Amino acid sequence: MEMTPWRPKFPAGTPVRDPAASSPALLLCTLGVSWAVVPEIFGFLAPERFDLYRDHPQRETLREAINDLFRPDVIWLITTNTPKTTQSLEKLAAWRDQLAAPPTLRVWRAGAPRPADEVAAMRELILRAVLAASEQVSPERLLLSLAGGRKTMSADLQRAGSLFGCRAMLHVIDVAPLPAALSKPEPAQLAAPLTAEASAALQPRLLGRRSIGVGGHIEEADHDADLLSTARACAGRELAEQLVQPEAARLDPQPRGWIHERETAIGRVHLGLVFTALWSAPEPPQPQPGEPLLALGFLSPAAVRADARFERWSQLAVELMATPP
Repeated sequence: MEMTPWRPKFPAGTPVRDPAASSPALLLCTLGVSWAVVPEIFGFLAPERFDLYRDHPQRETLREAINDLFRPDVIWLITTNTPKTTQSLEKLAAWRDQLAAPPTLRVWRAGAPRPADEVAAMRELILRAVLAASEQVSPERLLLSLAGGRKTMSADLQRAGSLFGCRAMLHVIDVAPLPAALSKPEPAQLAAPLTAEASAALQPRLLGRRSIGVGGHIEEADHDADLLSTARACAGRELAEQLVQPEAARLDPQPRGWIHERETAIGRVHLGLVFTALWSAPEPPQPQPGEPLLALGFLSPAAVRADARFERWSQLAVELMATPP
């Protein structure tokens, strides 16, 4: 495997800080040919430095979502070694040059002698980079963007975050059709606040907050006689897929209530049905091999309510659990 550092070219006199210098937080991104995902994520995480979503119709909701996150001023980029990704990196360097408070960029590229080996080379580079980043700034100050590159890169980055720790994982959802300003943007267009129309087409989301349970979506295989039975079958399948269940556990999901809220971007497009199951085994649950679950254990409802790192649905689920069935 070849790991090649790529350093952007800056005009004479432009200060470039040492990536190893101490920083509030580090943002690590995988990158493909769509370079714009990096400004879209950075603008979400560091609005005080770069307020890309100033005119977003949900600006206050976006700000609230990052209240407890450290602001990044260093960005590490992981990508392949191809002409197209070189063009993406050049666009990013041009974007960075136009910011009043630019972040430090550090780029790592994975190459392999044969295309068939590239996925394995990228996986190793992602694991090494996340380990190095978590040691440099601590997992509490490490933010991972899953928005760029191939799906295998996002999956590997998610796995690395579950192994070595991170503060949050992020993604950006595009609302089709994209306005012209976002379909093929130039660096200058993403170096200033987007218009209300353009910013409304982007939905940055946190994926790495704490949760009190496992979740999922109903699939065709879960179909049963009615909605409740179908949802119960889904809950059982998700538990089986994500947790190693000792014989003594005998999990039997029981419905507790619905979650419907319009405070968060997730809540506005999702409806949740909460199930609970008694864990009777003496040992705590363990994730199935390959599942990106971290730090499994048990907490009291009071501890969940007092911890702001738990996402909103976990808080609402705890309230349901306090209500008699």
